[in-house]
Amino acid sequence: MSSASAKGSILVTYWCLCFQCLHCLALVSALENDRIPPAPPGLSGLCSRGNLSTLEGLAQCDLACAFADCCWRTSSPAITSCNASNPLCDDYLVCSILDPANATITHSPVPWAPITLNDDCLRNGENLTACEDACRLAECCWKTGTCLREQTEVCNDYVSCAVLLGQDSQAPTNHSADPSIPIAPEALEDYCTVGAIEGDIGSSGVSRCEDFCARAECCWKTDSCLASQAVKCQGYVFCGILSLNETTSSPPLPEAASYLADVCAPHIVANVEGAVLCADACRRGECCWKTMTCLGVHAEQCPGYEPCKALSESDNDVGGMLPVPTNQPSSTGDVADYTEALINDACLNHDNSVVNVCSRVCEGSECCFHPDNLDGTYCGDFPCYKYSACLVLYPLADDAVNQACTSDNLSDCARVCGTSTCCFTQDSEKVCAVTNPGIVCSLFAACGRLYVSP
Repeated sequence: MSSASAKGSILVTYWCLCFQCLHCLALVSALENDRIPPAPPGLSGLCSRGNLSTLEGLAQCDLACAFADCCWRTSSPAITSCNASNPLCDDYLVCSILDPANATITHSPVPWAPITLNDDCLRNGENLTACEDACRLAECCWKTGTCLREQTEVCNDYVSCAVLLGQDSQAPTNHSADPSIPIAPEALEDYCTVGAIEGDIGSSGVSRCEDFCARAECCWKTDSCLASQAVKCQGYVFCGILSLNETTSSPPLPEAASYLADVCAPHIVANVEGAVLCADACRRGECCWKTMTCLGVHAEQCPGYEPCKALSESDNDVGGMLPVPTNQPSSTGDVADYTEALINDACLNHDNSVVNVCSRVCEGSECCFHPDNLDGTYCGDFPCYKYSACLVLYPLADDAVNQACTSDNLSDCARVCGTSTCCFTQDSEKVCAVTNPGIVCSLFAACGRLYVSP
């Protein structure tokens, strides 16, 4: 043995002995003081799977957790203050990764998954004994789902246990009204996308996607358990691509409107008119937020329709025929929160034949279109500059613009057209998109007379 190797061996030996000594001192300290110290900062990092992959990392985690052995290791000596009611034990929850079979923290009945779980369940072929042993401790995560909501972070580490569901030859092929659905595997997003199906994976990609999704058809195909299994069904949203793949091509999905977050804000959809306005803007993307059947196909566009989910939480039913608005007045606070984009859409793009949402969002702006106020100044504290689209509700005011600009006295025209200068500028730094993005230039077409050379 070389001199360097001999020295290395000696250092390792002494290091191990020192570690055992420190481990002992930690236990003695806890026993003598009859208490558990606060968990050291960064304990989660010390006991992460990455850190445990090295001998030094394993030692660091073991040493840090030694002060609270009784919280998570059944073989540890009992300490009076170390029991299920001790809140400090919760801070040492991550330590159970060192001894998952003996984890005893009652606040978290599911231990952290062993670091070899993925290998045991996914890479060992048909020898699943080790996988079954490890997964048995967390059946409430991947089999029954009874602790998934309370133990989400821990349960996520057991996704590979889902392979065991296919081992039961007696498993029913038809879903019951409230079936037990496994947690969706992380690979689902990779195999159930347009790129995976049409790209290099080809037909095998469809087969793999189908294999994963067959366990939860009631989530994405029949919708029979979408309500009762809402938490776990969220993980299978990418399976919707299989329904679309049965057709020749998926329908195009337009980008969500930029003002969607404003028009679908909770306080807007709380009233019928606002809910109708939101529903109208969201209707094109229902497969993203309502039926969730195109999330895999339109992965880029669907996030833009996220605000539409506010409709699901609203008490207002906007399905089918649009409802007749109630007679209850809205709060002035709601009106103040309307944006220019929302107002423009309500008055210029929205079908107001059933519910006049333009009148709803323009409520309070009447003074802005009074003949004495056509220069665009504020009516008290009311922001008239945002409400130019509401001019469609006031034909007399619209006529006033036309009349002022067809008379011989151009001073009247200049007075009513003061806010529309950006509509006629040739300076790129003063266009309406920069200086007044809320204005509707078509309503001020008559003002063009001011910009015609004599």
